Amino acid sequence: MKTLVGFILSAFAMLFGSCAGHRDVVKETEAYGPPAVYQAVKAAPETRKAPEPSPGDKAFEAQKEKLEGMRKDWEKALSSPSAKTSFFTPDPERVRAISPAFTEDGAAANLLSQGFSLEDLEILVLHRNPMIRNAEKTVQATLEAYSQASVLDDIIRGYSAYNAGIMTGVGNMEDMESIYRKFPFPGILALKGDIVRQEVRIALSDLEITKRTVLTDARKNYWELAYNARAKEIARRTLNLLEDLESSVTRQYETGRANIPELTRVKIQKEKMRVEFLTILNKG
Repeated sequence: MKTLVGFILSAFAMLFGSCAGHRDVVKETEAYGPPAVYQAVKAAPETRKAPEPSPGDKAFEAQKEKLEGMRKDWEKALSSPSAKTSFFTPDPERVRAISPAFTEDGAAANLLSQGFSLEDLEILVLHRNPMIRNAEKTVQATLEAYSQASVLDDIIRGYSAYNAGIMTGVGNMEDMESIYRKFPFPGILALKGDIVRQEVRIALSDLEITKRTVLTDARKNYWELAYNARAKEIARRTLNLLEDLESSVTRQYETGRANIPELTRVKIQKEKMRVEFLTILNKG
């Protein structure tokens, strides 16, 4: 019995003793703070210096800027073509005056119904023809290749720079630079720029050929319409004159001053002109 009581008393003593030790640990944890040195380092401003770009990186960035400048020059040439290289250069003032007709069918129909000049027709064709629009979109898509030329190279150079610190080797690594850190070479990007430039030239040549073909067809149609309108007017006047001549010869025949062959010849000429006039009307 005494042994049992002693065991129970020992257990209670151990339990209360462990609880008191736990409270001490909690108090120490709550009262803990990082050392002053750690706080000072944490509060100090970031003084890490950015790595100095290598000559290869500088040359690569310079080549990228050169490609971007070339793209802007091509875009300027596309938006404002030179009179020396362009097949047709319209008057800017006239372009602004009839610009609503470029997108609105009603404005275009109104312009053409009120009488138009050859220049108006050329401007409308230049800004509304779908073949020219498609050729211009092809040029724009080709110009986008300038910005795409350096995308893959940027990724590869970034990956090479990221892995540069973990590249292993034998001997002193301070003054050594792996070939993978230099790849892709700026010369490769320049070569890509030359390829894109040639592609842009081809696209611009195709655009100029398309403009030349479409505008030439429009000019032919314009002069055919002009010829047809003038031919109608001449044929109508000639027919009116022959009708007056027929009336005059008929009166002379009735008074005996003209014979039947003369009257017949005038009637035949009048009928021929009537047929020609109807033919011109059907063509127009």
